[in-house]
Amino acid sequence: MLKRIAGVLLGLVVCAVLSACGGDVTPEANSSPTGGVSPQITTQPATQTVAVGAAATFNVAANGTAPLSYQWMLNGAAIAGATSAAYTTPATTAADSGDSFTCVVSNASGNATSSAATLTVDAPPQITTQPTAQTAVVGQTATFSVSASGTALNYQWSRSGAVIAGATQATYTTAATTTADNGATFSVVVSNAVGSATSSAATLTVTAANPGAPQITTQPASQTVNAGQTATFTVVASGAALTYQWKKSGATIAGATSASYTTPVAARDT
Repeated sequence: MLKRIAGVLLGLVVCAVLSACGGDVTPEANSSPTGGVSPQITTQPATQTVAVGAAATFNVAANGTAPLSYQWMLNGAAIAGATSAAYTTPATTAADSGDSFTCVVSNASGNATSSAATLTVDAPPQITTQPTAQTAVVGQTATFSVSASGTALNYQWSRSGAVIAGATQATYTTAATTTADNGATFSVVVSNAVGSATSSAATLTVTAANPGAPQITTQPASQTVNAGQTATFTVVASGAALTYQWKKSGATIAGATSASYTTPVAARDT
């Protein structure tokens, strides 16, 4: 009986001392039933960007009751042998871009999983579709196009080896062509932070306008007449072996096949 009383008194004294010293007599929030502290991740792995062929290193930091163990995961699957606080990938390829890396940190009391870090692999450009030769009639434009693979691509077109200011898209459309443009060549350099690729040259052929093709030089003018009058419309055109066909509101007018057309008299024909 005396021993039991002494034990109770000792327990009260210990509690009093802890209270006086500001001690916490409640269990630690992250402690396990075994008395250990489960892992807490203090530094998450960071997203990485590397060039093709380079390696990427991911790091994690955690606290908790030792010993801590680590297991890195690639897209949710465990990476064999990746059991340290840091993980370095093998030399990367373009196919690795977009991979997701996490780390599970564990001890006898529990485990914690890091946030995911994404790997971006910058690949140098590769031209997949070359620009092709174009033919235009004098006064028309010509458009050249290129297709390329790679990340964050930039484009710069050149004409016969000279850089074209402002031509920095995957397509380039010339100004209205002249006979002086005949034979000009167009190429493009596709680049990013990793490297560049130059397309093959595409040739522009410019032909003269067909002198026999119709060209309207004087358009018909609008007419205003009073009821009971006629109205005459006239067109002037150049070209070889010209024929004419007048239309009213989109409908062909029978017999109206000359350079001028005079309406019949009508009470209210506008």
